[in-house]
Amino acid sequence: MSRSALTVIVLLVLSVVTWSFPTPGKAPRASTPSVTGGILTYYYPTGQESNVKDAFGACGTKNLNTDNVVAVSSEMFDSGAMCHASITISHGGKSLSVTVMDLCEDCDRKHIDASPKVFGYFADLSVGVIEQGA
Repeated sequence: MSRSALTVIVLLVLSVVTWSFPTPGKAPRASTPSVTGGILTYYYPTGQESNVKDAFGACGTKNLNTDNVVAVSSEMFDSGAMCHASITISHGGKSLSVTVMDLCEDCDRKHIDASPKVFGYFADLSVGVIEQGA
């Protein structure tokens, strides 16, 4: 095999590895909606306190309790258009970038359900709910 053919093959493989693809059948979202104020709660993406159970979020990938992931309302989830979107949560002088990986069917537009790792960044889990005015 010639050196140029090998280079082309390596470049093709690297291209496939580094590209990200939108959810099938969904156009990528032009921008992330902005919400001020709201409620932050937490849930266990694995369905339990430990990470031993394989759990798949609504975006179709495995999520762990120790991941910086959140679930958003049906309205914000937008039939999957927000999957893998990076959003920033700010509270009490702290900010954290997280990834939308799940759907919270019981949440309204201003309610985010976070992994324990995300919630724990802002408050002890025993707090349970963080409310921030609009």
